[in-house]
Amino acid sequence: MRFNYYGMETRWSAHHFWKSRQHIINIHPKQELILNPNKQAPSRRWNRILSEKDLDTLTASCQHAKTAETLVREFQEKSNYKYPDWRVIHAVNFLYEMEVIGEFSKLLPI
Repeated sequence: MRFNYYGMETRWSAHHFWKSRQHIINIHPKQELILNPNKQAPSRRWNRILSEKDLDTLTASCQHAKTAETLVREFQEKSNYKYPDWRVIHAVNFLYEMEVIGEFSKLLPI
């Protein structure tokens, strides 16, 4: 029910508070992602999806290009805590929206 309510809110769609609660996924499972060399991860990432340590682990896993689904699967295999897949997917999406990771094809050096 809460997700439905948060999903209806459109007045502040760009505000991080609402974006983090609306659960809109902007990545495709087959999309290749890689760490963005031009963007440093914020020192404090405000989200309620995964712990800071697990977000750091997820970020470090993006040193080499891999699909979003592979990233989620590998994280789940290595993690000490078994999160539901949807939480890890939302964490990957969060890092994507924060531009910490990005599409491999767009971050290739020219």
